[in-house]
Amino acid sequence: GEVIFSDRYGGQGKLLIIDHKNGFFSLYAYNSDLLAARGATVKRGQVIAKSGMTGSASEASLHFELRKDGKAINPVPYFE
Repeated sequence: GEVIFSDRYGGQGKLLIIDHKNGFFSLYAYNSDLLAARGATVKRGQVIAKSGMTGSASEASLHFELRKDGKAINPVPYFE
């Protein structure tokens, strides 16, 4: 997909958003380092960020979210 956001974003801390071009977007928040810049094309398995404790995170963590047509969905079926 294409990285459409790679920067700080309020309580999400260092946030990275990927547009998968089929109505799907994946979001990765609380990162300590963002390794993919806006406009970059990324592939499955590529390291795009390092998890961390930015924004409102109270401990080192990663917030992952999958969205379809603007709505958050359960990502588990897509990993099976």
